[in-house]
Amino acid sequence: MTSEEIRKKYPITKEDIKRWKKIKDENIDYSDIPPSMDEQLSSAKRMGRPPKDIHKKTISIRLYEYDLVSLRQSGRGWQTRVSDWVSAGLKKGVL
Repeated sequence: MTSEEIRKKYPITKEDIKRWKKIKDENIDYSDIPPSMDEQLSSAKRMGRPPKDIHKKTISIRLYEYDLVSLRQSGRGWQTRVSDWVSAGLKKGVL
């Protein structure tokens, strides 16, 4: 049985979630979970994004509120577009 079939057969209800939230950590039975060994953990593969050669630095900059609102209204990726605009301006010698 696939996980999708299980989800369809046994849907999670709001009552289930409320009941689970009330359970304290010390009341959870971990006896059926095998203990993890140091060897297993040391051989585990890291997940996530691969490291980049060039990193962006987080900064704080003061902008007029109406400019910031316009940038945010331009949609997802507005910070990247601003970064690209600054980089292009620096390369051209405009900024």
